[in-house]
Parts: sequence; structure tokens; C-alpha cells
Amino acid sequence: MPFDGIAAHAAAREFREALTSCKISRVYQPAREEVVIYFAGREKDPLLLSASAESPRAQFTGLSYDNPEYPPSFCMLLRKYLIGGIVRDVRQHNFDRVILFDIEALSSSGIMVPLMLSVEIMGRYSNIILVDKRNMKIVDAVKHVSGLKSSVRKVMPNFDYSYPPNEKLDPFDCDVSQALGMLSLSGEKDVKTALCDTFSGVSRQFAESFLRIHPEYGKKISGITGEELRNLPGIFAAEMKKACDSAENYIYIEPDGRFRDFSHGGYAVYEDYRKKSFPHLSGMLDEYYRSKAQNDTVRDRYSSLIRSLSSLYDREKRKLEVREKERSEAEDSGRYNMYGNLILSNLYRIKKGMDSITLPNFYDEAGGDIEISLSVRLNPTENANAYFKRYDKAKKALAHLDELIAKSRRDREFLGEQLYFLTKAENYAEASEVERALLKEGWIRPSRNSKTSRPEKLKAMRFVSSDGYTILAGKNSRQNEELTFKTAMPGDIWLHVKDYPAAHVILRTNNGSYSEEALYEAAQAAVYCSAAADSRKVAVDYTPVENVRKIPQSTPGHVTYTKQKTLYIDPDMNLISAMKEGSDG
Repeated sequence: MPFDGIAAHAAAREFREALTSCKISRVYQPAREEVVIYFAGREKDPLLLSASAESPRAQFTGLSYDNPEYPPSFCMLLRKYLIGGIVRDVRQHNFDRVILFDIEALSSSGIMVPLMLSVEIMGRYSNIILVDKRNMKIVDAVKHVSGLKSSVRKVMPNFDYSYPPNEKLDPFDCDVSQALGMLSLSGEKDVKTALCDTFSGVSRQFAESFLRIHPEYGKKISGITGEELRNLPGIFAAEMKKACDSAENYIYIEPDGRFRDFSHGGYAVYEDYRKKSFPHLSGMLDEYYRSKAQNDTVRDRYSSLIRSLSSLYDREKRKLEVREKERSEAEDSGRYNMYGNLILSNLYRIKKGMDSITLPNFYDEAGGDIEISLSVRLNPTENANAYFKRYDKAKKALAHLDELIAKSRRDREFLGEQLYFLTKAENYAEASEVERALLKEGWIRPSRNSKTSRPEKLKAMRFVSSDGYTILAGKNSRQNEELTFKTAMPGDIWLHVKDYPAAHVILRTNNGSYSEEALYEAAQAAVYCSAAADSRKVAVDYTPVENVRKIPQSTPGHVTYTKQKTLYIDPDMNLISAMKEGSDG
């Protein structure tokens, strides 16, 4: 998520306009790396500061937070220094992801003390640091960084405060010749990387958006002309200013309704996504992180199962590879029978103690010779019999290996599907359906505290083609089976991505009649509802549903089909967004 220099610039502007001259009334620390500050007259939308590595940000929030009964020591320190303090200014440092709150507060000795609250929004290096501006000493920080953790910058009480190391240039306050020099030194880098390395606060997403707007720069620095290089800083700064001056904030939405990303100002890299607009950065961040917290909660709850399922899948994959290798070796067992016969035909030429012999190969039409390995401990007849035994053993193993390989393929397919459905689960009901399938097939054991409950009725994913045909896709193995063998009517078209874990997709036809557009769009839906969604030229098999058969005694959704045809699809997110309607009862 690009809480980049542009988002930090917008946040600092929002805070400056709202908080200048406001008095701090309360301070809470609901989580280890999150601080909530209330201001007199603004009780409904306090300031949330997060130094969490997963969701670092600074925003006003309308969400409620549970406060611990016993406040952490950093919270107590902030209360001591900040409550009653007045915000004098809010600014961004060097167009970096650093927002500075200048505060004047009354000390215990009755004098006004200038303080600075530095909020550094830098992934796992994020921090919230209180600084005494009189000597620029650190009062305390939500995260301490000792010399053992970093030799570059220590963040500890009573140490001198220094800004996060940053040799990049402020795109709005830099010498053009210096910018050109740094860009020129990036000769073999592409322009996107060079811009990120040269200018402060530039996210990968914004740099990619710049290249979409200015495709002439979609090459290496060494590949652009001198005039293009001279114009680059100015053109780039103009695009940055346009984004900074924007009054819009956007959340970009996946076709399945999940939030992909956010930005202040429109990012061209997300032009293929549906987007939701917000007038204020903070309102956008509230909605984005509320949704993210819900998805993360599902993933956190089932993280152990995801890990176990991944291990089971990898184990079955390795097992299949070993068995296929064994079968390949067993198929080559005919040569053992040949070796035995050649030895018996040349007993007079072989003596005990020989480790090999070269014999005429009468099986070879060209009449060539062949070298055969021998055991020095066996006589010629015993060597021949040893090869015959190996031949008989390999023949018996072939039939057994065929059964084991078929089972390994079914197991790998089943586990791959469950892993796909689990990682795509949007709520507890969908995740618990995968868990139920794994329990039923004996892949996992029920926990001691687990309770048996009736599975919740889940609705299939529903799409509508551009010309009005309904397209349904399963969200789990049981639903796949229901769609294919209960919901689908004769003449409906069944689709499935080839060789990938995927949903069963049903194109509802008009008594077997359908358009080419509807078929193509159903294939798009099949790719989207599969583990191949990020691939290109994806093979999608389709056939009338009456050609699909359930494999006896197999797991739910495991089928075989005939008379299929194949489409090769490049995923089109715009098309999926236009087609998707949600879930179907």
C-alpha cells in the first residue's frame, strides 16, 4: 500500500488545517505500536498514529479502539508531556514519509516547552518518537533501536534525534543539476527504478503510473535522449504536484470486492480497477484498514491450517515425483530380461569374478555389442537369474505403482484445490468449509475443542455476461459438485481451467443456445476463479455439462469429462469487474 510521500503530504496538510492551535485532551495506546490522541472540540475523530509494520499510517479515525486497563509506559509518558499541549504546526520532512507535529506544552516547572512528535511511516522501520526541541534529544519512542539493532541510527531516550537516513532529493526543493546528475548515474537502471532511487517519497506504484502517462520513458536511463533526460525532472515534478494537489482519494477494488490498494490522487497503474472515491484521506484509510483487518483476521485464524495444508500439498507433490520416477525405471525393466538371456547364451565366455562383459546383442537389428554389469560374487548362471528376478519384480511393481500414482495425483489435486479455496476465503464460513472437507477426507484431525455444526449454506459466485447470460462459479469443492450435478441443466456449458486448482463454472444457456461473447466471458470468469488468475494464455476447457462425470468414490468436485474444446484466455480485469454481481442463492 503506497503510504508514500504524496499520501504523507496530503495527511500533513489535513492535520495542519484541522489541528493548528488545538489542545491535546487525552492520549491512549490501544495496541503496542498504535497511539490515539484526542483534541478538545474534536472528540469524534481522534488522531491515530500507527507504527505497525503491517499498517503504518497517520490519520483521523472514526473507528473505536479498546484501551488497555493498564496503559503502557510510553502512553503514560505521552500523557505527562502532551496533555494540555497546543499544536503549533504540522509539516512533512523532505517530502519523505515523516510527519512532524510541533507542540508547545506546559512543563512541571510551569514553563512552555517546545516538543516535536515525529511519526515515521516506513514499513517495519516505522516509529513514533517524542523529541525535546530545545536540545533535539529523544524523550522516548514507541520502538527503541539500540546500537545492537542499528549502527546507523539509535532511537533511545536521551540520544540526539536525527531524521531517518535519506540521501534522496525533495522533488519540489532540489537543484535540477543535482537531480540530473543522480539520474545520469543510474544509466543501466530503468527510468522507474531511477526515479524511485533519486526522489524522496516516490512509491513503485506512482513511478509505474508515471510511465503509463509518459510511455516514452519506459526504458533504461541510458536509452533516453539527452533532451528527454533534461526534461525528466520537470515533467516528473509536475505529475507529483498534480497528485499532491488532488482533492480525491481512492480505494482500488478487485473484482471479488477485496481492496487492492489506495492512493491520494489517481494512480494510472490501477486504471483497470474499479475505484471508490473519498473527499478526505482519513476517511479512505478508515475504510481500507477496516476491510483489511477483517480479511487479516480470517487469515490469522486459519494461518496454522494454511501452513499445514501447504506442507501436505508439497509432500504429495514430492511423493508423486518419486513414484513417477520409480515407474519410469520399472518401465525400462525389459532390459533386465534381455541381459539375462544374453548371459545364458554366452555362459562359456563368462567367468566368476568378472564385473562386466561386452557381448554381441542379437536383439539389436544393427548387430551391435552391449556391455552388461556382473556381480563378482555370482557365477554366470546366478548373474542371469539375478537379472530375471529384477525383471519379475519390476513387472509386479508396475501395476502397484500405477495405483499409487493415480492416488497421488488425486490427493495432489484435492489438496491443491483446498489450499486455493482456503487462501481465497473471504470469511469464516468459506474457510470452515475447506476445514470440513479436509476433516472428512482424513487429512487433518479435529481439535479437542471443535464443535460439530451444520455447515452454513454458501452462495456461488455470480456473473452476468454483457448480453445477459448468467455465469456461476463455485467457492469450494462441495459447491463445485452441487453446481455441476444439481444446479446445471442439460445444455448448460461447464468450464474449468486446465491443470490448475479452480472453480467449476457453469454458463446457463437458453436450452443449449448461447452466444460466443457469453462463452468467452464465462471463460474469463473461470480464469479469474482459479489459481491461474495472474497468468497469460490460460487454457480453459469447456463442454456441455452432460459430458461431465463424477469419478466413483472420489472426493467432492473430482470429475472427468469428454468432448471438450479449449479456449486460451488472457485475463481481463475490466471485463470481470463489469460482469461480477456477487453471490447467487
